Amino acid sequence: MFHSAIPGVFAAITATVSWSFVLIVFGVILVVLLYGIGAAGTLRYDYDRRLRWWNYVSFAAGLVGLLIVLSPTLNDLGHQWFWARMIQNESLAVVIAPLLLIGMPLWAVWHVAPQATRGAILRWGLRQAWPRRLWQHIGRWVLGPWVIWALFVASFSLWHITALYTAALQHASLNALELAMFLGTALLLWAQVIPLRPGAPARVTSYQRIIYLCAIGMHSNLLGSLLVFSTGPFYTYYVAQRHGDIAGALVDQHLAGTAMDVPGTILFFFALSVFLWFWLSEDEKVEQPAASAAGQTGKP
Repeated sequence: MFHSAIPGVFAAITATVSWSFVLIVFGVILVVLLYGIGAAGTLRYDYDRRLRWWNYVSFAAGLVGLLIVLSPTLNDLGHQWFWARMIQNESLAVVIAPLLLIGMPLWAVWHVAPQATRGAILRWGLRQAWPRRLWQHIGRWVLGPWVIWALFVASFSLWHITALYTAALQHASLNALELAMFLGTALLLWAQVIPLRPGAPARVTSYQRIIYLCAIGMHSNLLGSLLVFSTGPFYTYYVAQRHGDIAGALVDQHLAGTAMDVPGTILFFFALSVFLWFWLSEDEKVEQPAASAAGQTGKP
């Protein structure tokens, strides 16, 4: 009886939820399992190299947010309302991506492999010179901070060109590609300012992080301002959704600009404040030993 009920339950679920979202849910479950196994593997390390509670909370919040943003409900709203689509895009870029990276998933997943396997990989990498040189060139020329920034800006801007944006709304495969590119480039972007493992520095220094975040915020504000202060609809798709109501589509577009501009500004201001605090804390740590040494040398 139990086995006979399973197909009916499964059919009911897939009738209300798209196959793509079902695959996303299974993918998230797999990621959670790998993350949990890897995080448990880091417990053998000293405290400074372990994942902390805020890493777990941040990663869990990022995954929950990802499921919400990619849910059929929000996806359908994004096909009807421009502002809902902007909330979806902005959430992927400025909320979910940093939350996932604060969880340090690469560090956790690396520890899924047995210690002997990890050791063999590291020893092979140390013996061979070409992998290190190749990675250095990739890190400098392909994954450099400003190259990644330009890639993110180009991806976000190109997908908002009328023809591409409308095509993504009309074709599920392009829609999936668009959202994947937003999340992928955002992860690369935030990986420049968020350390990827405990105790490791970020790829850029503290003051460079502030400049970097300002550049990201300015791009978001520019696109948001274009939508907020527009005098006509950019996308005829949403005019058709309003049955030709140009004024209604224009209000929707202004709300979309607000959804892009205001939350992003608040978040980037918060991130800038945090990184500025870290920068000042680092300066204090450097100045304290120097002041102590100066005081000791000045004693009679």
